[in-house]
Amino acid sequence: VVSLAVYAMLGNGLRIWKKVNQPLAQEDVNIFLDKFGMDLRNCFEFNGLQFSGTDESLSFATLVGSAKLKARTVGKAIYFFDAQGHTLSRELSDFSDVYSGHGGFLKQSIAGVESFKFQYYAFDPQENKYVWLDEWPAGSKLPLAVRMEMELNDEAQSRFSKVVEIAVAGS
Repeated sequence: VVSLAVYAMLGNGLRIWKKVNQPLAQEDVNIFLDKFGMDLRNCFEFNGLQFSGTDESLSFATLVGSAKLKARTVGKAIYFFDAQGHTLSRELSDFSDVYSGHGGFLKQSIAGVESFKFQYYAFDPQENKYVWLDEWPAGSKLPLAVRMEMELNDEAQSRFSKVVEIAVAGS
């Protein structure tokens, strides 16, 4: 009787341990979206690092932590979606890496992304109204805002959306 009780307790303890230690996709996505917002709020125009974007990738100048300089400095953030691998990645590089042609370092990645899209908010002078664009031309001024939408391939088919305003774009 005692061994059955001990066996049941060990089984329950093992299930609880597995549940506590399994990664939570939604927490990872929320952290990723916070980093995305922080990077874009620190976005600015900088010669040599143009803001450019498509519906699956985005590149812009921002403040990054440099391991070489041991400080925050001008750098480049790249967000890109790999449709075949179902991953969304964030890559950062400081200005010395960009200038020397070295690639940045992958800071974070989210797996199991089923669908993904970036959009860019701007004023269209021809139509005289604000519109969401699927592509941002390189060399243009900064957009007023960027929207990221994604759907995860999990049991709940979770959908996430984040809009980040770029404060310096209006100036």
